[in-house]
Amino acid sequence: MADGPSRLRLPPPLLDAFAAAGWACGATPSPRAAALLAAVRSGPDPDGALSRLAALFEAHPGLGEETLAHPRMGRALVALVGASPALTRPGIFEPEALRRAAGGKAPDPISLPVDDLPAAMAALRRHTASRLLAIAAGDLTGRLDMP
Repeated sequence: MADGPSRLRLPPPLLDAFAAAGWACGATPSPRAAALLAAVRSGPDPDGALSRLAALFEAHPGLGEETLAHPRMGRALVALVGASPALTRPGIFEPEALRRAAGGKAPDPISLPVDDLPAAMAALRRHTASRLLAIAAGDLTGRLDMP
């Protein structure tokens, strides 16, 4: 297929990551991944987006197959990796936030431990990243109406 990773001439480590995630068989994209890869290729930073996707697939086993099985989630992930290196860095990115955003659900309310400042700060950072990801995914996929 012309829209796949082979057309983008990805180095073997990226091809391996896409194959392991179910997005490609060797240098040929899976049928469900072809449209998503075409969307990545048409974005502002296709090479960076592909690298970020591969890193997320490696950091979160099962994410690639899950995004292929749930088209909204796949479109949201592709939009995010194309537009926001910050929100899609492993360690910042949380698949649950993407699942909720793709399903049109708000992140869970935050509960902060009052007696443990480091734990409260970590919870606040996760919640903030989750909210930002939900807003960005909604905006980039046209599912969020902004006044």
